[in-house]
Amino acid sequence: MASISRSRPAIFCVRRAVFTIAFLALTGCHADVTERLDFSGDGSGTMTVREVMDEQFAQMARSQSQDPFGIEQAKKKGWDVEQTLDDNGNHVVTMRHLFAKGGANDAFHATGLGEKTDLGNIDVVQSGNPFSTTVRLRTTIPRLLPKDRSGNPWATAGESMAASIVSIHLVISAPGRVDDTNGERANDGSVRWNVSLTEPTTIAMTVTYLNVANFIMIGAIVLVAVVAAIVAVCMQRRRPSTAYSA
Repeated sequence: MASISRSRPAIFCVRRAVFTIAFLALTGCHADVTERLDFSGDGSGTMTVREVMDEQFAQMARSQSQDPFGIEQAKKKGWDVEQTLDDNGNHVVTMRHLFAKGGANDAFHATGLGEKTDLGNIDVVQSGNPFSTTVRLRTTIPRLLPKDRSGNPWATAGESMAASIVSIHLVISAPGRVDDTNGERANDGSVRWNVSLTEPTTIAMTVTYLNVANFIMIGAIVLVAVVAAIVAVCMQRRRPSTAYSA
């Protein structure tokens, strides 16, 4: 009997949470979160987190936490934060952080997805010529909802409903040509992945970009050589001719 009495509060909490999620799903409550990494040619860039939620979801989130959207925490870490309303009355929270060359991992790990993901498995391979570099990125984002091992059907139902309420996306934009990816290519050259709440999500992307610095260096060398050749020709033409008598 003791084991049964201990299990009742847990089951009650799960059922109450499921009923809450079910109510939110039935009322059309929804939230959309996009985390975006924009790289520049030197490896620096911008990390942007954009959260869009309707009024019902916003009110529910505020009732559960003093900082439900991570705004205060982001400000303390030096992120720029903007709060607006879109044309449909949805709450929009946009957080941006600039990172220097080599700082993408730290910027990503400061976000919700990054806290759960290991982006250390990034393989950078130099191509066969000095004018281009190939970057291969592959990692796995684990399931975002805690795994329920009790086999409780209420928990399973809650996971499915939560996945229907919250959508999470990862977008990566890098200079150069996207050679291969398992994500969805966008018109602006970026790649987008829909991150699952209930299953691991594999991120794979291969990009080739030109080494502009090498092109500039070669161009400067060629320019100097051409100028030197022109000067030599001009000096040769200006040299006085020597007359020979028989």
